[in-house]
Amino acid sequence: MPVATIPVRLDADAARFYTSASPEIQNKLRILLSVWLREIASSTAALSACMDEISANAEARGLTSDILAELLNDD
Repeated sequence: MPVATIPVRLDADAARFYTSASPEIQNKLRILLSVWLREIASSTAALSACMDEISANAEARGLTSDILAELLNDD
């Protein structure tokens, strides 16, 4: 399968974890991201339904609209 490089914005902690991880862990994370994105692309559910599910999971874990706005505005 051909490989492509894309830019992915992450929060600082996630980026720090990724860059400090071993090459083996980095490869596993790339594989997981690829699988997750392919599952979303091949899903019969609409993208908005997937986004709603992600949003509901984030809210269940304590992410509020205010926290999200703060994270998005924090460059």
